[in-house]
Amino acid sequence: MITIVNHHTPNWHKDKSWSSEFIKKINYNLGNALISQSCIKLYPKAALNESLSDLEEHSDPMNAALEINKKYTKCIFIMQDHIIGKSMPSSNSINGRKILNIATFLRFLEIPTHVVSLTIRQAIDEKIDLRSLIPESLELLESLRNPYISVGTRGVKTKELLINYEGIKVEAVGCPSFFMREARTTRLANLQRIGTNGRFANYPQASIHIGQGDDYGEPLLLKEISADGRIYPDNSLENRVKEFYKPEFLRKIYFPASLNDWRIKTESLTFIAGTRLHGSIVAMNLGIPVLTIATDVRAQETLDYMNVPYQKNITDVIVDNVENEMKNSFKEFDAKYLEKFNRFKQWSISI
Repeated sequence: MITIVNHHTPNWHKDKSWSSEFIKKINYNLGNALISQSCIKLYPKAALNESLSDLEEHSDPMNAALEINKKYTKCIFIMQDHIIGKSMPSSNSINGRKILNIATFLRFLEIPTHVVSLTIRQAIDEKIDLRSLIPESLELLESLRNPYISVGTRGVKTKELLINYEGIKVEAVGCPSFFMREARTTRLANLQRIGTNGRFANYPQASIHIGQGDDYGEPLLLKEISADGRIYPDNSLENRVKEFYKPEFLRKIYFPASLNDWRIKTESLTFIAGTRLHGSIVAMNLGIPVLTIATDVRAQETLDYMNVPYQKNITDVIVDNVENEMKNSFKEFDAKYLEKFNRFKQWSISI
């Protein structure tokens, strides 16, 4: 038996709309959900382990690992961006205690385990070495020396860091979410039905802004979400969130209530731009052109590995010029996609 364990799997929201009860319980990350779903489809013999849906908060991660050893023959562990630089701001979603929980779990595993989607959370312009990491991330690297573990990183920079930390088996294999791609080629970009996400939120011609993640204003908006996933702001809300959104933009924000909802809204667009990596991946899987602004290493190395065009500085983005600039920009990605997919399958062939 094979189990998939995500360090934090969101509560699945099966309804098509945001119910008041769901809003009260909100603990939802679309990117995590997408990676989980991708792994389920890529590894048809495996199943998501819902009992460990919040390993970061588990009261006894060592015992959780011992139970996994008893019940399963193999484990796919989705870890993502827990290798964190000291300069990164603190985050409610990832902190030192949560990282140590994961390290304890991995240290006690005694079945073949593939750690997928690992990447570094650090500013692009800073030197990446072991001295730049927080102590908890160094503890996590120590746990990856477990001889049962093989690590697949999202890109080359994380791989190079782990190679320098001797005793870790590591390959650069990309992010599993990319390999759910359904379109053979990417459409030509145009400026009809533009969608945005992340900090690139205030482009006035956007027809919709797809809310994703909790790091750029959503906590202030959660109690304002209506059952249709929209915001209907009053003056009070506009004043509270003006740091994040222009008042006239608030009515364009839409919060997907499920992965299927996210896909349907994205599929209706002809172009999407923003700083959220998985928002870009969902669009690209559907053949929709994207403009990604890579604000840190985790996005940059993933996009580099997959040959996806991007920009580093959000202030350089001029959306009106995108149509001409991007007509041929995805040729390399489309040409290299199958090669990257086969490399991922080869790495995980034993699963």
